[in-house]
Amino acid sequence: MRALGLLSVLALAACGDAGGGDKLDHPVKGSVLGDGRIADLTSPPGGAPPPTSIVHVTARVTAIDAYDETGQGQQGAIYVADVSAEPGPFQAVQLFKPAFSPPSFRPIVDDVVDVSGIFEEFQIPNLAFLDPTWKTPQLSGSTLSLRIDAAGSQPGARPPLEDLFTYGAGKKWISQLVTLEDVVLTAAPKGSSGRLAAPFAWPGGGAPPVEEGVKPVDAPGISNELFDIGKLGLTANQRLKRVTGIVTMFSGLHVAPRDASDVEL
Repeated sequence: MRALGLLSVLALAACGDAGGGDKLDHPVKGSVLGDGRIADLTSPPGGAPPPTSIVHVTARVTAIDAYDETGQGQQGAIYVADVSAEPGPFQAVQLFKPAFSPPSFRPIVDDVVDVSGIFEEFQIPNLAFLDPTWKTPQLSGSTLSLRIDAAGSQPGARPPLEDLFTYGAGKKWISQLVTLEDVVLTAAPKGSSGRLAAPFAWPGGGAPPVEEGVKPVDAPGISNELFDIGKLGLTANQRLKRVTGIVTMFSGLHVAPRDASDVEL
């Protein structure tokens, strides 16, 4: 049985291969009770932490990417969110291929973990057709250690679907576990290189909004980044009673279910 209790955070002494390490610049301390929140990093009053600083947060694991949709190693990310009775915006972040302390530890969904890493706004490289302002908050060089073993499930946040039609409104939901209800697909899942997505219909009257100063994002939709949605037999004009998943960003904002139970037809 996996251990239950408190584990100390592994301090990161160095980052990169050059040795010497990075300066620990006012790290945010972790606490289940509220200090060390992800929201303090993604929407802080004084701006994001310095790029060389190591931050410490305590968070709940909401998803683990074990599905390689492209066949090219597109897996390994872990998604975590602030421990909150009412999940909301700015409360989640992606951990890119983190390390574990002790090395044998592997988290499961709903574990509460302490995380140390470098906060950054990640931009997908070598994709000139994307708007350079589209960035995804993440913790790189991160290390996880267990605080509480499978602390019970936390519901998904419930953003307005309208938020996901623009980057400006949708960014605050990136990496968050969300639940949408009564959404309609405008097309069956399609894509390339193993990636699949089926777009959601705009729920309001008229046309979706146009965001000033940035390239319009693709319509949001359900994607196969964490689970093979091809198994669901989704079709054009299909209405989904409920879809739960992690909000991700590429050429548009997607909701990526973790397994078949996240989609109610």
